[in-house]
Amino acid sequence: MSFFYSTLRRGTNIDKIVKGNFSKLSQEDIIVSGSNFLELFRQKENGKFFSMTSMDLGCSIFSLFAFSLNEKKLSFLFLFDFLGRATILRWKNSQKFSIVSYKNLKDYKRKGSFEGLFSSINQKSLICMICGIDQIKYGLVIKKSNNPSFFEQVFEIKQNSTIC
Repeated sequence: MSFFYSTLRRGTNIDKIVKGNFSKLSQEDIIVSGSNFLELFRQKENGKFFSMTSMDLGCSIFSLFAFSLNEKKLSFLFLFDFLGRATILRWKNSQKFSIVSYKNLKDYKRKGSFEGLFSSINQKSLICMICGIDQIKYGLVIKKSNNPSFFEQVFEIKQNSTIC
């Protein structure tokens, strides 16, 4: 009975924490990332945090970044998982995250599996750089519109001197 019970419980490890204005412009929220889940927290007036929503992803999160199109808009969430998928999420008032844009980098990898090693995002120009274990670097550009999305073209960076 204890074996079955332990498989139904979610892991409690926390890998990454990101802050941003996801629900209101005047309220700063915190997103906590575990092995395969996201959870959005808001702070009450007394200083305690409470969970607003949680989302199971079904795969491990590799990197997590918050970005905003300008200072007067709500934040979006960029996540890259170990399966090679780049996703932009937005928190809706319906108490859940919704996918705004999605790109699978395995489609651009010619052979084998894509294993990410490091990823970064430039907040100003909204360019994401993802470095792989096999020294291949990819760049994704995010369109600056009301619903940000990835451009169709994923470019491969072939310069060895480019540091990720």
